[in-house]
Amino acid sequence: MKPINKLLLLAIGNPARGDDGLGPCLIQELAKMGHESEHIFWVYQLAIEHAELFTRYKKIIIIDALKEGDQAFQFDIIRPGNAAKSDFSSHILLPSTVLKLTHQLYDAWPEAYLLGIRGHEFSLTENLSLAARKNLACGLHFICDYLTKSEV
Repeated sequence: MKPINKLLLLAIGNPARGDDGLGPCLIQELAKMGHESEHIFWVYQLAIEHAELFTRYKKIIIIDALKEGDQAFQFDIIRPGNAAKSDFSSHILLPSTVLKLTHQLYDAWPEAYLLGIRGHEFSLTENLSLAARKNLACGLHFICDYLTKSEV
């Protein structure tokens, strides 16, 4: 029987696409603050293989950039999507689709959340926009507070 860890922080995004790099930037900021762990990392995008990874955790927080919204960030529960009807290819999977695959393929039921940080510019640049940097600070404060207060 494989051990079940309490929490996975998984950021997704491309740092070479401007504000799409908000998730990876948050992970880098956490590392600077001493929050480094094999259970905190980033990837460019979700893949089918992440369904198996999800089985190893009780709780998963996916961190990603949002293209829309009025808030600096959102923290929402991820509900399993219909994997059979989802638009997925070898290049993109939604968090809800990966969670659904986790249920279907492995009969595992971790809690999953999305910390979406509002981005504004997604062009080819390795720099975050000023607005995104402000939103990153808000998201970072939220996740640090979450890590401090929760039983992880």
